[in-house]
Parts: sequence; C-alpha cells; structure tokens
Amino acid sequence: MMDPAVIQQLGFTPAPTQTKHRILLQAGGPKGFGKTTLALTAEGPIFYYKFETGDEGVIEPFAAAGKEIYTYRVYYNRTNWKEVWTQFLDNVSQTCNQMFGKQGTFIFDTMTEVYELGRMAHFGGRLSQVVPREYGVVYVDLKEIVRNVEASGLNGIFIQKMGPAYDNKDLLEVKGWGDLKWDMQVVLRLQRFEGTPEAPGTRFLGYIEECRQKGSLVGTWLENGGDNPLDIGHLTGLVHG
Repeated sequence: MMDPAVIQQLGFTPAPTQTKHRILLQAGGPKGFGKTTLALTAEGPIFYYKFETGDEGVIEPFAAAGKEIYTYRVYYNRTNWKEVWTQFLDNVSQTCNQMFGKQGTFIFDTMTEVYELGRMAHFGGRLSQVVPREYGVVYVDLKEIVRNVEASGLNGIFIQKMGPAYDNKDLLEVKGWGDLKWDMQVVLRLQRFEGTPEAPGTRFLGYIEECRQKGSLVGTWLENGGDNPLDIGHLTGLVHG
C-alpha cells in the first residue's frame, strides 16, 4: 500500500463515496418540441445562456411564478465573433467559480449555436476551407464549458437542435457538436405527437437514449400527466434514486 501522503503529493485525491444529486443532460429535438420548457423545470437559480430567440413566451411564465432565472444574452455579428466568444467563455468560467458547491442550474440554449459561434470565432468566414484537424481548438473550448459546469456541482442542461440526417432524411441527428453526449449523464430525445379526434391535444414526451448512472433507464419514456413526468426534478430522482 502506498503512503497516503505520497499519493496526495502525486496529485491524487480519494474517490467520493456519494454521488452529487444533480444532472448533466443533453436534451435534443427539433424546433417546437419543448426543449426550453423542459430545461426551465430545473431547480433555481437558473443561469440561462440565451443564443436562440425561441424562449420568448416560454421563459416569462416560469419567472412570473417565482423561479429565479438570470439570462445572459449572446448576440453577435460578423464584426465581433471572437470578442463575444471570449466574453462568453469568461462568463461561464466566472459564474461556475462563484456557484461552486451551491445549488442551481446552467442552461445553454442551444449548444448547437454555441458550437457555431465557436467556429466563427476561430475561423471567421473561411469555414469552407477548414479541414477537420483544425477543429481541435473549438472542441477544447467546448469541453472547457462542460468541465466548468461539471466541476461547479450544479445541474447542466445542454440543449441540442436536431434535424434530418445528411445521408438519411428519415432519421434525425444532432446538429452541431455531436461528441457532447460523451460527457453527459443522460441523453434525452424529445418528441411531439399531435392530437387525433380520438385523443385530442398535443403530447410532449422524452425518451432516455443513454444514462451513465443507471443503464436500466435506457428506453424509458417521460410524459407529463403520467407516472414518469417530463420534468428535470423527476428525471434527476430517477437517475439518483
């Protein structure tokens, strides 16, 4: 057995014996499938990184009901890509440091747009000339975002756009940084079913595609009004319960 003091000097620390009761979640789906609404069911305070315009009319009811939500708006154009990107990365890092060990939730809406801004910040208007090996600088920045959130101990909800696959239009795929899922505890795909005369009303559901902590949850459907409601608190309880 190596001396514990030597182990510590080598930079190792004892493994924790209890899992943090939080969730790192990739929530993916096409437009209008309830991704933002689901994310806002998480516990507050919520630090909401707004890259999209689809939150209007969605975020206000949660704030009006008393949920503590803070919005960081990310607006950019072709003249300030790099400046806005640097400010955004710094803000994520500083906010994670300030919230270390506390409770709350980070929402990135969407990570697809985060990825696009990162590409523009590093490569500007020459995207068609960028070879795959050059994207490493973007991936380093994206992984830094995820690792800062993970280290903070808060929930991290990373919303991803989905659309028809390039080689099969009948299938949906994540648009943007596909490797995000490897750092997630749960990968959730949202679905929407329109009502019929026999069953009126639109149904919003979530399908658990991957779950690192509890593999038995893979294949589980979540739906409001059922035994497994489509809610971040309930999902967290399933994962850690």
